Amino acid sequence: MEKMKENQRHSMSLTFGPREKQVFEEIDRLAEKQILPENRNEILRRGLHATRYLAEIDERPLLSLLSEHLRLVIKSHRPEEIAIARNLSFAIYSTMIAKYGILRAETFETIPMNLRLLEQIDRSKVGSERITKSLSELATSLDTIFLKQPAS
Repeated sequence: MEKMKENQRHSMSLTFGPREKQVFEEIDRLAEKQILPENRNEILRRGLHATRYLAEIDERPLLSLLSEHLRLVIKSHRPEEIAIARNLSFAIYSTMIAKYGILRAETFETIPMNLRLLEQIDRSKVGSERITKSLSELATSLDTIFLKQPAS
């Protein structure tokens, strides 16, 4: 009887709705691609540890760094710099999700998603007027919406 009480104390009850269904389907897809382990308990452990540490990050210095880096990409026209900006933007997005929740972080999502698209464009087009304009718009959005300061 004592064993049963101990197990009940460590069980978890989830309200299963459409969002949870979507998350579990995504977990299954990522496990099939071997991005995540198949063991959902391990995924939960990793998620809790990652969330704990991401929630401790102050994203403002990272946002400033991303803004500076986007301006560097615009000037340098080096495709590998877009990859750095994309990686940094996903780290910031992950931090925002951990700290504020997915709905509040959603406004930032366009920055890493657009950088992902720009990175996938033919490398020879980096530096083109269209790419430069897109990067400039991302930098301006970042400055005015997230850093609350005009672009310099």
